[in-house]
Amino acid sequence: DIVCVQEAAGDTFASDFEFLHADGYESVLHKKFRFRCATFYRPSAFKLLSVAHEDRALVAKFASASDPSLALFLANVHL
Repeated sequence: DIVCVQEAAGDTFASDFEFLHADGYESVLHKKFRFRCATFYRPSAFKLLSVAHEDRALVAKFASASDPSLALFLANVHL
């Protein structure tokens, strides 16, 4: 229900990953850099609570859709 990608091109992101959006995924794309981290998630399984755009990391906090008291912190990092 979560997919992490590194080196996503910001200028072609929408067309490159149209197939994931068509399959019901939502996404968060790092704001900086030519090649960026992107995190895809299914809103039926997770609710996005917050996002931090750090140096080469995209850090997201999710809540479980089935139990909102459960949190998941995910760091998507390009080394």
